[in-house]
Amino acid sequence: MARAIGLVRGVCLLVSFSYCASGCASGAAAIPGAAAEAAKPAWPPRALADKLDAEPKEELDRRIKTLIEEWEARIAKLEAPAGMVSRAMPSLHDNLRALYNEYNAGSRGKRYPKCHFTVEQCLDWWKKDMKFLVADCLEKGVDPAEKCGGRWMAKCCWVPATKMLVRYDLIAPAGYDRSKKHPVLYTFQSGPSMAQMKRVPYFLIQSVQKGYPKSMVHLEAKTRAIIIDAAREASIDPFRVYGTGHSYGGHTTLLQAYRHPDWFAAVCPLNSDLRRPKQIEHTGHIITPSLLSHGTGDSFRVSGKKVFETMKAGGNCVVEWQDYDGGHTGQPVFAGDIKKITDFCDKHVLDPYPKKVVHVVEHKRYSRAFWIDVILVKDMGGANAVVEVVVKPGNVIELTASDQVQAVDMYLAAELVDMKKPVKVLSGGRTLFSGPVADKITVKIRDGAKFWQRKQKALWEEIRAVQGGGRG
Repeated sequence: MARAIGLVRGVCLLVSFSYCASGCASGAAAIPGAAAEAAKPAWPPRALADKLDAEPKEELDRRIKTLIEEWEARIAKLEAPAGMVSRAMPSLHDNLRALYNEYNAGSRGKRYPKCHFTVEQCLDWWKKDMKFLVADCLEKGVDPAEKCGGRWMAKCCWVPATKMLVRYDLIAPAGYDRSKKHPVLYTFQSGPSMAQMKRVPYFLIQSVQKGYPKSMVHLEAKTRAIIIDAAREASIDPFRVYGTGHSYGGHTTLLQAYRHPDWFAAVCPLNSDLRRPKQIEHTGHIITPSLLSHGTGDSFRVSGKKVFETMKAGGNCVVEWQDYDGGHTGQPVFAGDIKKITDFCDKHVLDPYPKKVVHVVEHKRYSRAFWIDVILVKDMGGANAVVEVVVKPGNVIELTASDQVQAVDMYLAAELVDMKKPVKVLSGGRTLFSGPVADKITVKIRDGAKFWQRKQKALWEEIRAVQGGGRG
């Protein structure tokens, strides 16, 4: 068996190299001779594949191993046009990598809470996706990108932060064109019908769970991983990703808007049940354009109005209220007129370098917002740190921060300041930093303990990276 796997690996290596040498991903020119031989990427990486040489310990591992061997062999035999195969290879390898990671991750008891889909349920979506990409398209000489328009597609990906497989639904716009960037609507709970999505040029990412999430940390990690995974295959506009969801999904949408303000260009929660006083208070710091929709008979309409009033009083973003006839259930916006959401979204494109950023940090995991990364005075949960930065004329940045903030990392760019001149950071008339400009400066406010800092990139940067694009 080990020898058979080795043979498959060898053939897959050649197919994978045809992708890299063509320059499809990075624009690099082909490398001639011995240099090209040395530059061949190993597929699959030994760190992933070594355990497959041993006998599986569980029946589920045996099934995963069989799936890997079957699809590695089919990919190795593809005879579709080379350019078509090379374009699809990153998606195929990402799919396979997800299974390798699951096989290697060990015991599943603690990794998969009951509110998440099981490994078996994720594998069902994985097989549907591979069937579409390989059996329905590449083995027939058909480019998947030319066949996905208007289709529902099952997707499965790996979440590194939680070491879990997750599944999601990806619906492509009817007029999908791979050469263009398309907006995407991400829904946390419930979603528009296929008929509604055919009316608008949007991708829909539908990420549902079997129940209410027990861990928002898991949900956030899953959300980010799914968006990045979809961007690897679909031509998604990194500056036109929008969030929505019904009830608890609307609640989640608002949480992400103030915890991760650079994720969505706009959010459109429906009948949100976000109602805790501290959470409502935090919505006053939201800088993401927001459309709040509630039914006239919605049981959470009163708390929804409080959120709306808090956001209006905060004055940090465009916020609109939309009534519709109905109660909490039924979701007539999703079922009857998705353009009530997309018309609002169409007016808003993410500015990756806003000259004003307001950010509330409840925990160090939420430290990043656009071009700033907040460092707290200590490693604390339940923090209520608030930072505001405003770029002013003359290469001056005004910084206001609460007493829970130790320092702020600033990732500067020409869109913010003149990168050829010194920059000054002021706070209440006090100079915190004055010196040469750099891609990153750290502005110290007060002393604090050193602790782990995530240093996570902005989501739009991650999307551009997997798409092979640069900054801008």
